[in-house]
Amino acid sequence: MKVFLSHSSKDKGFVESVANLLRPGTFELDSETFDAGLVNSEAIIKSLQRCDLFCLLLSNNSVTSSYVDFETLLGIEFLASGRIGSFLTICLDEDAFQKASENIKFFNIVRKCLEVESTARLIQGNLVSATQIKATQAHPFIGREDELVELERQVNDHRRPASKTIFISGNFGAGRRTIAQKFYNDHYPQVGRIFPIINIEEFSGLDELYRKILTTLRSTISVRELRVRIQGYDVASIKEKQRLVAELLNSLLLANEAALLIDKGGILNDSGSLTEEINDVISHLETKPHPPTIIISPRMIPRKLRRLEDDVSYLAVRSLKRDAAERLISKLLKDQAIPVTDDDLSELILLSDGHPFNIYRMFDELTELGGTSINAPSSAPTC
Repeated sequence: MKVFLSHSSKDKGFVESVANLLRPGTFELDSETFDAGLVNSEAIIKSLQRCDLFCLLLSNNSVTSSYVDFETLLGIEFLASGRIGSFLTICLDEDAFQKASENIKFFNIVRKCLEVESTARLIQGNLVSATQIKATQAHPFIGREDELVELERQVNDHRRPASKTIFISGNFGAGRRTIAQKFYNDHYPQVGRIFPIINIEEFSGLDELYRKILTTLRSTISVRELRVRIQGYDVASIKEKQRLVAELLNSLLLANEAALLIDKGGILNDSGSLTEEINDVISHLETKPHPPTIIISPRMIPRKLRRLEDDVSYLAVRSLKRDAAERLISKLLKDQAIPVTDDDLSELILLSDGHPFNIYRMFDELTELGGTSINAPSSAPTC
């Protein structure tokens, strides 16, 4: 799973900053993946053959670059022949789109200027989409239809205010994040596939929230800018601090993103309600064009302790029903051409306890062992 980053040498600084935020081995960048002196047509073609996504970083510099033009033509050819899965163009300058060739304008173009971090997440999301078929075959989405309908019912209920956040609870490995991503993919397709993850630790006050969210969303922020922001935040009133924290999360909307807030003890208090800090921040969140945050927690908030504003949608994720677990296990067995008896299938369903993590763990171990038949293990994997 790789992306080819096509850009002008004059935009090298920005592009290398983006590449530093991508996972090692998931991108082809001339300064890192081409041997010295081999940036030629043969090297570019070999590099493209290793990629699933072509990403053009379009700027006033790249529209006049002969190398970028050559790479773009090759990218279009590879897309047309099915050798890469997707073609993405990101404008680095406001007027770059107007200068782009007509061929480029046929493809997916992001015309707004993005931060380094947002650009990296956008590329990662499109890379995931370009290889989605392989991922879907490995981990098919089965058996959560009721959960998706429940979320849809709450979000679209005309009697309720628009949702400012979505709260999903459940055990580790139950598929909470996957359900959130699937729901956003179905209902807010403009949102990128990569969700920034912000862990909210125990005893996180407003100050800790601001620093955590800022450094997560702006991981390349300079020390000088960070100092200025923190100094401005420190002298603000409590109400203004709440607004500043929410403003960081609301900024995701402009980049068509949403963040996962992971409860590590700092989102719910001992009684099971939202902490005062989190509750106040939610009050300042925007709702359009989509909820900017999804809260992932091991505990569900009791009904009597939920926000009076009724602007949060709730979903408790439980184990898969037996028929759903059977459908999922049967598909995985069929995909891997593993023969089983009815008794074997029933035993696997029983051992999985309806938990997706256990199901995939069993099949991952089976794949690693290179098995072509199955003997049900004596105990289910530990979550």
